[in-house]
Amino acid sequence: MKDEFIKAAKELEEQIIRDRRHIHKYPEVGMEVPKTYAYVKKRLEQIGCETAECGKYGITSTVGQGGKTLLLRAELDGLPTKEETDIPFKSQNENGHLCGHDIHIAMLLGAAKILKDREADLKGTVKFMFQPAEEYGIGAKVMIEHGILENPKVDACLAIHVMPDERNGHIGFKKGITCAYLDGFMIEVNGKGGHGSRPEETIDPLNVVVDMYSMIKGVVERETSAFNPAVCTIGVLGGGSAANVIPQRAVLEGTLRCCDSKIRERIIDRIIICANAACQASGATHRLQLVSTPGMYNDPKLCDEMKGLICDINGSDKVAEHELPMLGTEDLSYISEKVPTMLMWLGTGDVGAPTSHSADVYFNEDYFYMGAATLAYCAAKWLDKAKKE
Repeated sequence: MKDEFIKAAKELEEQIIRDRRHIHKYPEVGMEVPKTYAYVKKRLEQIGCETAECGKYGITSTVGQGGKTLLLRAELDGLPTKEETDIPFKSQNENGHLCGHDIHIAMLLGAAKILKDREADLKGTVKFMFQPAEEYGIGAKVMIEHGILENPKVDACLAIHVMPDERNGHIGFKKGITCAYLDGFMIEVNGKGGHGSRPEETIDPLNVVVDMYSMIKGVVERETSAFNPAVCTIGVLGGGSAANVIPQRAVLEGTLRCCDSKIRERIIDRIIICANAACQASGATHRLQLVSTPGMYNDPKLCDEMKGLICDINGSDKVAEHELPMLGTEDLSYISEKVPTMLMWLGTGDVGAPTSHSADVYFNEDYFYMGAATLAYCAAKWLDKAKKE
């Protein structure tokens, strides 16, 4: 059976690459992905799948009928970062598919074709989910709110994420927490502006955000064990518009990533305390905003069920179970809170290559067809086993 799926995917390889390259040339970001949505909708209909909208620019479709339902997911959005490569199908606008979502779409379209052609043999239902705004951490949540997990009710979810800095064609996964919790924070400090020659008459918000920076970084660097890591990145810091003017307002924006919920809660509490203390010491006021995405959880039982299937079609020498989570974030986590979910990593390059989100990232196309074959094969075999139980 596995050879049948590999052969079918290999026959679709040129189409999978064409789909990927087309989507790669015209990246869109966030919830506003109308052109990508229209292309995926058209391709699904060409395959013979009926489609339905699920939230703004979310697409869903099913193959099979009755029985258990397995959800397969891909993302429609790119990043608001300009691509800096010389590939012939490089981005034609200021955005870039630098995380591989174009590849995820193409692989899932390939899997949809393979499964549609074998619909009569399926022992359950496969539901496809193409979501916007993964990079913003909200797309999956929006689609849940619009019923992606219902009608038919989803029993489990499977997804692949490509990794350009992992060995080409190799698959990895981790049970339990596999991607970090993400907490973005924005602190706006309001002081009292004035002339640069008379600082005693002002409350300098720049001094305040500098103090906050040192205090917050110190919490992570000096109060967190290296054996249970947390990463705090402050990417925006400052304010003002003239060298001789003390501004009225300054900002600090950053992200916290960690894999332990208790450590996460403690650090967030400490960030709040640091912001309050810095403002209290200077007489400034502030406004703090937090935007959070939960940690991605790979269900151990589902991982055990899928591992044998993944090894069967790819070869056990190309499949590895990882010990450590990654500190990147994945909004499939919202799905993993609701149903058993497994996210696996497909290497599309080599160790040491530019990572995802790099402007010069490159994804090797040789094994995209195997991503499609793996999704389709695992879905069909998992449903077959579920039917027998």
